Amino acid sequence: MLGTLVACSPGPEGKGTPALPVNPTPTKPGEVVVLAGDGQESNQPEDGAYAVRTSITPVGGIAAGHDGSVYFGVKYGDSARVARVAPDGRLHLLDPHLKVHDDSSFRMYSTKMVVSKTDLWLFSSDNKGSLQKIPLHQSAAPRYMFGSTTDSHVVFINDKGHEFPANRQRELNKSWRASTFGLGPNNQPIVATESGDLYELIGENKLRPWNPVGYQAVLGRVRQRGGELTPLYPGAVISDETENVYIVGNSTILIPRNGPATSIGKGFPGADPSWSGGVALAKERLLLTRSVNYDGILLVLNGDDSERQISLGSGKECIEGGDRTSLNNGGLYGLTRRPDGTLITTACNHVFGFRPME
Repeated sequence: MLGTLVACSPGPEGKGTPALPVNPTPTKPGEVVVLAGDGQESNQPEDGAYAVRTSITPVGGIAAGHDGSVYFGVKYGDSARVARVAPDGRLHLLDPHLKVHDDSSFRMYSTKMVVSKTDLWLFSSDNKGSLQKIPLHQSAAPRYMFGSTTDSHVVFINDKGHEFPANRQRELNKSWRASTFGLGPNNQPIVATESGDLYELIGENKLRPWNPVGYQAVLGRVRQRGGELTPLYPGAVISDETENVYIVGNSTILIPRNGPATSIGKGFPGADPSWSGGVALAKERLLLTRSVNYDGILLVLNGDDSERQISLGSGKECIEGGDRTSLNNGGLYGLTRRPDGTLITTACNHVFGFRPME
């Protein structure tokens, strides 16, 4: 499906004048284009500059807006910011108070970004959970839906509207590190915990169990390893155009818009595959990203239970030659898709757009 993707690198033109198109779109299978980054990691991103002519160091999380904008986490000094590549190709740094991480260690897998109809959602599972809601049109201020302070806790509420027992509340508030986030039907924010349990956001600092038809039965089955329940280690919550939802961990569970949940694919029994992102393709197929020993990996999960893994090569070199950029770095810290169908990921201190080989 996808081998080494190749594109031209930005040339030495003067500041503010891009060598590459300012809003490129790959048109051929296997083609890759640079959307942001000049390949240098020693400099900070410049607000307002053309994205292909400024330095970036992605630090986790990537999402595409309805207008074609691309949002991602970027290192900025000793902190991290949210950057936006606008449709005109310019890079803009969003509100400096937005937290991409709880500390300055820049853990690459801890942040998820998702765009709903009106908002950018920023979820971090570093040390504790936090969820921020950022209006896309900036008509309202960003706000925390939970995790605004280091000692804040989420209140978990059952289906009858009662709070969970205190000991269970404490247990759940300590288990954020392997959690992930996505959108369910009707753009409902969903958190998936390490075990695979699902919770829906019902208000500020409030989560309620989400139990789609058949989900708990399937979850119990795929977690059984040697007579014991093992974690699911979900790395992605993916919705397709028909609002089917995929919970992707060491097994993948499909939650259809109508009908009971089922498991698909062979999975990675007992392991933590460390998925960093994914998108739904046609016919219940998923394209997933992860990094193993600095190798970026794409895996195609098909609806007929077959899987196909494609390695993008060694992470020893990012740039091969003066005019060829290879996605062989262990980046791939997320995957998203623009409305025009361009798939987008990060690697080698770049943001890349590509179309897979059919």
